[in-house]
Amino acid sequence: MASSALSTTDDLDAAWAKVVAKFQEEAHLKPASQKHLSISDVLAQIAPQDAAPDTQAKAKAVVGKVLVCVQRFGDFIASASSVVFGGSQQCFNALSFVITATQNYGRVFDDLTTLMERVSIFLETLRIYLDGEEESDRVRLDARLRPNVYRVLEHFMTILTLATRLTTRKGKVRVFAKVFFFGEDGGVTAALATLETRVSDVVRIQVAVIGKDLSEAARDIRVMKADMDLMLEYDRGNAEMLERLDSQESRKRSDEAIRAWLNLDRVESERDLHVRLNEERVPGSGSWLFAENEDFGQWCDVTASGSTTILITGERGRGKTFLASAVVEHIRERLLVHQSTKQLALAYFYAQEDSSGHGGLSQINRALRSMAWQLAKSNPDFYDYALGCSEGDLSINTSDQVWDTLFAGYNPKSETIFYFVLDGIEAPAIGRLKPESSRLQTRMFVTANSQAAHGLEDDSDIVHIPLGADYEDAANFEDVQKLISLRLSSMPIFHQDTSSLSNRQEQQRVLESVSANIQNDFPRLDLVFRELELCYNLRQLNDVLNQVNEPIEVKITRQIDILNQTLTQDEILEVNTIISCVASFATGTFKPQIDLVEQYVDVVLRGTRLAPLKGHIETKYHHLFAVDAHGTVSWRYDGMERYLKEYLADDNTIKAIHAKRGIRSVGLDLEELDLLEKIVQTNLSNVLGKHGSELFDKYGFADFFRSKRGQHKETICFDQEKSRVLALWVALKVLCDEPDRAKVALLRRVAQRNLNALFDLAQRDQATDEQVERIEEWLEKLLSDDRTIDTFISDPDWSKVAVRRKGVARDWLVDVNSLSVFPKSMPAGFMKVRFGGHTSMK
Repeated sequence: MASSALSTTDDLDAAWAKVVAKFQEEAHLKPASQKHLSISDVLAQIAPQDAAPDTQAKAKAVVGKVLVCVQRFGDFIASASSVVFGGSQQCFNALSFVITATQNYGRVFDDLTTLMERVSIFLETLRIYLDGEEESDRVRLDARLRPNVYRVLEHFMTILTLATRLTTRKGKVRVFAKVFFFGEDGGVTAALATLETRVSDVVRIQVAVIGKDLSEAARDIRVMKADMDLMLEYDRGNAEMLERLDSQESRKRSDEAIRAWLNLDRVESERDLHVRLNEERVPGSGSWLFAENEDFGQWCDVTASGSTTILITGERGRGKTFLASAVVEHIRERLLVHQSTKQLALAYFYAQEDSSGHGGLSQINRALRSMAWQLAKSNPDFYDYALGCSEGDLSINTSDQVWDTLFAGYNPKSETIFYFVLDGIEAPAIGRLKPESSRLQTRMFVTANSQAAHGLEDDSDIVHIPLGADYEDAANFEDVQKLISLRLSSMPIFHQDTSSLSNRQEQQRVLESVSANIQNDFPRLDLVFRELELCYNLRQLNDVLNQVNEPIEVKITRQIDILNQTLTQDEILEVNTIISCVASFATGTFKPQIDLVEQYVDVVLRGTRLAPLKGHIETKYHHLFAVDAHGTVSWRYDGMERYLKEYLADDNTIKAIHAKRGIRSVGLDLEELDLLEKIVQTNLSNVLGKHGSELFDKYGFADFFRSKRGQHKETICFDQEKSRVLALWVALKVLCDEPDRAKVALLRRVAQRNLNALFDLAQRDQATDEQVERIEEWLEKLLSDDRTIDTFISDPDWSKVAVRRKGVARDWLVDVNSLSVFPKSMPAGFMKVRFGGHTSMK
């Protein structure tokens, strides 16, 4: 069979059609005269003489594969041709004869089986080019593969052609029929020998040749198939990725819809705050509640029925927030290992004071919205429900509406328990929060102040656990003991030699003294620990324990004295500026954020910052301020503002006494004072050793030098009136005289919203001459600029704060009528709103 009959320009279907046509031509076949055979008909003839069963099974499997491939090729060509093409049937008849003629000759049959096995693998590989429901799905055979592939097809058809020629020679069919079907010899042994030799030679030669060609063709096909498989894998991967992206994008849109409807910001503040609390909480906190309290055990039990609430009450600083975080972790661990058929989910909320204002929403309102989002993320059924509510655009303005819509109206598909942990919530509101669906249980753990339990005593679904201050009667007594032990073990005076008996005895003495006198008043505990951390000898330790019952304001005053002694002048100025900002802008639910405070400090001190202010507060000023997970800056202890005012009053009293007695600080130099203190302290240590330091402290040398130094240097103080003037000065500066507005964008927005209130509070007689001059200049500029006026008039926040005193501007502008630069188009309402009805300004 001439290979020139096939061209590499032909694709596989055309090449196969040519091979079969050539086969019919050379074999002198007449399609109409051929017997119609099926695959099973051909396979049924495979019964080699004296062959083992596995040989016969292998032959049938191999030939079966070949026949399937041949039939698939024939069907493909027929479907693409205008006439029925019987190429497959001719091949079937030829294969049938070859099998029948050779199976009594073991060697020939084995060779033929080997050939067919190789051909079957080859043809099966080629089927990937034909398998496809649509014409567009089929793959074209690469032109680089065609020469070797077509040679293999020609070899295969050559065997079939030879076998067919033998069968058409005169008398051969009858001879074979007699021999193979009836067992008669008929003198045809020579013919059979010739047939055996011919077929054997052809098969042997073709096996050798096809082996070589097959190896090359198969290698090329494998490489091409691997490339195609890789491409298909990429296609599948891309399709899956696009599907995932589409799903993620759809989920993202749904998430945004729910969050927008719930009026939630993008910051996961609850999670971040919980992580921080976990890091700060003493290990084992809350074990007294988890292991010993039967009500809490019932509350946790997923097999129990009913919706119950546990209410923890106590004054601020009794450890309620840390207990709430411990409960969150306890429930989370239980949910991970539960085997209940019920759907379980956990949500929590910490009511921290922050600066966002939240559009006037109450704590319980914000809590319910936040927890609804947490539950939606963990419970698919509730997610679908919340999404449906958001798409329905249902009104959820009040906390009752939020509860009724999202929780009371939720009817889960199966039994569900929602665990809520709420810290610092107005407790009376929780009495109204009850589910309506029989398949939904809500378990609430709420912490609140001591007055929160009033009105809830008669609610049978609420278990009240107070955190009192009585020694050993407080519910969280064990938590306090663990905290004290942990803090003591980390102190330098105790952790260095924990095996010492005296060391352990001193730790136990401190533990008993602090527990008995302070118990779970955590702010006072913190102050005592700060004093203990500064101790390095037994005398100092005893002094702290003797003063353990002091009021908190005395201890805070002592900490301020220490800061005045240790901080530099620049740091004290920074502290006082932070005090001014926090005191001026912390009103109601609004608390300044760290970015706002940093901008305020930079405007006042006019310095170039090299390190974030937050780092300074956390490392150097943490006795005075705290920065929470929201970035909100607040006082470290309740009443700190009052303590600072009292500290300033005491300082002014001391200065007045000095002035009355004629004490002068003229001639004293700070460097000389520092040197003198160092000389006294060093000489006492050199002469008396470690007792020298004790005497230095015992006889008040440190306090003496500190008092002298305080007359010269800036000290930490809070003058409310001067702070109000400074806040007004800062607000006007950033609005009227700040070249880089982008750096103070947040401060500008806050200043604009609060300018009216700042004018109302600031007193001219408390300002310096320079401050008055600048404020007058900026106020005139402010009231003379059309854009500024339009901005303030159009801002809804501008008119929210009423003017409590009349004629605010007159307090600062000496000659109001001289301001002829006011625009003619100034709205009349501007003068009325701003200056209490005075319209003399034109």
